[in-house]
Amino acid sequence: MLRIAAEWLDGRRFRVVGDSEYSGKSMSRPLPANGDLVGRMPMNAALYAEAPPRKPGRMGRPRKRGERLPNPAEFAKSRKVPWSKERVEIYGRKVRVWCKSFRALWYNSAGTQLLNIVVVRDPSGRRRDDCFFTTDLSMTPPGIIETVARRWSLEVTFRDAKQSLGFEEPQSWSRKAVERTAPMAFVLYSLTVLWYAEHGEALREKWFVRRPWYRKKRGPSFADMLATLRQASWAEANSLDPARRPGSKKTPGKRILQLQTWLSAAG
Repeated sequence: MLRIAAEWLDGRRFRVVGDSEYSGKSMSRPLPANGDLVGRMPMNAALYAEAPPRKPGRMGRPRKRGERLPNPAEFAKSRKVPWSKERVEIYGRKVRVWCKSFRALWYNSAGTQLLNIVVVRDPSGRRRDDCFFTTDLSMTPPGIIETVARRWSLEVTFRDAKQSLGFEEPQSWSRKAVERTAPMAFVLYSLTVLWYAEHGEALREKWFVRRPWYRKKRGPSFADMLATLRQASWAEANSLDPARRPGSKKTPGKRILQLQTWLSAAG
């Protein structure tokens, strides 16, 4: 999918963010020329220095990697490189973290591609040390950490699709059923968000229920968007003449017809 998007928009640069499952060689080595990867690295990853220059007259294949370097866990314990204190914005909050950054080869994953690596420590000690990397050598440690944190919205999307749209309910066995279930759930998710952005925000104050336990809530959740869409659909259906309500032989309501058109176009 990334290669296709990169070919369509070859004038733009792509940045792919993934967890440890997407940090292996199947993702890092075949990156397109206009793509970079940002991901999590295990604390025991085998790291190497860049290959030294080939000596004149030396026979054989040139070296692909240099000497073995300390892994991220050992690098975090080392007193030779001090921790730098950084302030980053992650998950909607500004927090302080300690960082150690360096460049190395993670040969088992990215081959001879030099990586920008950052080891992160929570000064409060509540979270364990973690390590992240990127193929973009221009990124700063705070930039790497904040980019990885933005991936959390994908996890929330999967949770919302399962809890609100029934993504986890179908027990599909055939290939076609599997290929249709996931796209359909996320098409509905996208249409709901698009409808809310165009129409639902203006209706928020009319139907939005303010809960006393959400004292610091700033924006709507997907559940709020879906509830607003349902309220608008019910209000529109109930306001129609009985002969024109959904299910009758005549034309359905405008918004319902619009959603039906979007779903048909989505295939």
